[in-house]
Amino acid sequence: MRLLTVRSRTRSCREAKRVVMRDNGPSPRRCGWGWVRITDSAELIRAWVIETLGTLADDDAHHALLRETLRVFLQENGSFVAAAERLTLHKNTVRYRIGKAEESLGHPAGGDRLQVELALLAARWLGPAVLRQADPARL
Repeated sequence: MRLLTVRSRTRSCREAKRVVMRDNGPSPRRCGWGWVRITDSAELIRAWVIETLGTLADDDAHHALLRETLRVFLQENGSFVAAAERLTLHKNTVRYRIGKAEESLGHPAGGDRLQVELALLAARWLGPAVLRQADPARL
C-alpha cells in the first residue's frame, strides 16, 4: 500500500525526515506546509490519520457519518448549501454535523484543510486499517 502522507508540525517534520533517512528512500521535499513522502507503512498512515482526525477517526457509525459529511463539505469548498444538495440533506443538518465534526477534530475544519482532506480520504479508502477501533470497555 502506498499513500501520500503530510506532516506539518515541527516534531512531525523531524520524525518524517528521520523515517525517510532510515528507509533510505527518496529525499523528502520541503514544502511550505511540511514534509511530503510516499510510505508503505500502514502503522505510520494509521498514526497520522488518528493524529490528524482526533476522535473523528473512531471506527463507528456516528463518526463515519461525520467524516463523510465533512469530506463532501470540504469538496464543496465549505458550502453548506452545495454539500446539503449532494448529501440530500437540509443545510442546517449539514451545519450541525460540521459543528460536531469540528468538535471531534478539535479545531475548525479549514485550519489544516489539506491534511484533513487527505486523512478523510485515507479513512474512506482504507477503512478499519487506519481507524481507531472501538474500546470494548466503552461499549
